[in-house]
Amino acid sequence: MNKKKLLSLLLCLVLAVSMLAACGGGGGNEGGGSQGGSETPSDVTPGGTMLIGMGAEPITMNPNGKVDSNFSIMAPLMFNKLMTITATGKIVPDLAESYEIGDDDVTYTFKLPAGVKFSDGEPLTSEDVKFSFEEIVKQGGQAAGSLSGIESIECPDETTVVIKLSAPNASFLGSLGYDGVYVLPKHVYEGKDWLDKDGMQEPVGSGPFKFGEWKTGVSFSVVKNENYYKGPDLPYLDGITYSFISDVDTALQSFQNGELDIMGLLPSEASTKALMADPNYNCYVNMYASRFYLGFNMDKAPFNDVNFRQAVARAIDIDDLINKAMTTTCVKAKGYFSPLFDWANDPAVTIPEFDLEEAQKYMEATGLEKDADGFYCHVTLDTYNYEPFPSMTQVIKAQLAEIGIDVTISTMEYAAWDEKVAQKKDFEMTVVGGYVGPDVSNAAPHFTTGGYFNAMNYSNPEVDDLMAKGAAAVKQEERAPFYQQVCQILKDDMPMVVIGEWVAYTPVPAYVHNYSLSDEVKDEIGTSDLSLCWMEH
Repeated sequence: MNKKKLLSLLLCLVLAVSMLAACGGGGGNEGGGSQGGSETPSDVTPGGTMLIGMGAEPITMNPNGKVDSNFSIMAPLMFNKLMTITATGKIVPDLAESYEIGDDDVTYTFKLPAGVKFSDGEPLTSEDVKFSFEEIVKQGGQAAGSLSGIESIECPDETTVVIKLSAPNASFLGSLGYDGVYVLPKHVYEGKDWLDKDGMQEPVGSGPFKFGEWKTGVSFSVVKNENYYKGPDLPYLDGITYSFISDVDTALQSFQNGELDIMGLLPSEASTKALMADPNYNCYVNMYASRFYLGFNMDKAPFNDVNFRQAVARAIDIDDLINKAMTTTCVKAKGYFSPLFDWANDPAVTIPEFDLEEAQKYMEATGLEKDADGFYCHVTLDTYNYEPFPSMTQVIKAQLAEIGIDVTISTMEYAAWDEKVAQKKDFEMTVVGGYVGPDVSNAAPHFTTGGYFNAMNYSNPEVDDLMAKGAAAVKQEERAPFYQQVCQILKDDMPMVVIGEWVAYTPVPAYVHNYSLSDEVKDEIGTSDLSLCWMEH
């Protein structure tokens, strides 16, 4: 999982990132963004250091290497992508000054602003874009799959990048706005091992801030980048410090005491509701293309038995689960793709409804026999140690006990979960939050053969083929039939039990302005971009 990420989700994974993206297009399609600095508006108070809470420290400092939902929140502060994705799901230029999609639907031409420098003062050119993308594929970075369809990258001059795909790909532009596709300086990162021993190197990028200090176990800070190409006034803040606070109650107390400007961690349901009602906070509500789901390890029994998986799907009462643990984080799922891409869902193929009688029939079909305690089996359910996951797994434990499944819950920090579940696939069942945007095709890595986020090891060649065909088509009406067929297969195979859609309720003090989710900027900048943010002081 981003993130993994989960919200970042969670990303948050912690994760969190975007909603809807309709990519691709015909000849001469152009996009542009506002580049270059302007004088500070008279109502802005520049300066100050913003303090943000974070549940765990990052595991890497290379934004294009391993998936890391914690560093993915920090990365946009120090690095730029060609494109970025706003909180409302729009794909807008980031580093790119403009872009054009050719008549052939496979040629993308990006123009970079002149005079861009990295934080070390060295110039950024089209060759750095070419190096970054080619190295991501070569080293198997987190976005290697998204960039694997690139046939060639040409740099006719220092500010022009021409990317040609081997075939049309409707998700390509959105992929350039997601994680793992940052433009890195060739003079710093060339010859480095991005996934292993060099993954923790000091970051050098072109973003509004530059690396300040990492105090292990304490904090991570960035400071204003004096070489930022949209300056001289931006960013408005002098710096940002992320404080590592694993305990949610401690973070909440610090936030309410004014020791944190942004809480960063997800508070309890009751605390979120209280903050939403407090006039001292602005509460931003946003649905992301990020989904909660329960996954099975398909290489182990009884999880490799479709009857077992179907039983679990019908034993989970999603309405009850949301009411008890997720009222401020989740909306019940209806289809097999995010509702932000509802055109890809087959209206006739919906998530199974809660039905204990049906669930029991499927359990009996597994051939398992109850032990002396009345359980068919004893399983371990791995998940993250931050809300809503601990609370929701407690509800799931109680629900599965109703059909004779004894669940032991194992919660862990994200880095530990990533190593155990995502990398080593050493698990039985897991509850995660997974980002599946910015295009519907970006859900593929969660359930296609060998997919980066497919810890379940689910493999169905027909699903692989249909997802590939859906991504290769350009028009929505051409793509929809492929994805709708996938819906039925996923319902039949049940590699995962889709629970719901991530809805983020983010309380922000009223003295914080131009936060990335605020109405003033949410259509213009990326979800973790704080270059326009400022605080009254």
